[in-house]
Amino acid sequence: MAQTRNKNRNTKKNPKSLARAITSRPKPRAQGGKRPVTKREGLGGLNAAATVLIDTGKPMRCPELVEQMLKRGLWTTGGKTPASTIGAALTRDIQAKKSLSRFRKAGRGLFAANCKGVKP
Repeated sequence: MAQTRNKNRNTKKNPKSLARAITSRPKPRAQGGKRPVTKREGLGGLNAAATVLIDTGKPMRCPELVEQMLKRGLWTTGGKTPASTIGAALTRDIQAKKSLSRFRKAGRGLFAANCKGVKP
């Protein structure tokens, strides 16, 4: 009985498995195999945050930072919690780049521009 089970799993012997394998292949891409590129307007979140923090010159909390980024049109988002998104990105950047980061923690929940990390 174990032999019949193994035979059914073989795609050469089992026409259903073979049909599934053939139909599950990805469809070819149109026009040279490239996916359409969507145009993103504005800066990325970290670049927009750096611009706002450098311009203001004072530490800011994430909600007011995002408010300024959106008001100036530097960044667009469709997310429900953009302040959390920017806060997480700033924290990741600080942890990964250490003193070379463009940002620094100025207090609990406060972020400021790190003048040492900013290149003219």
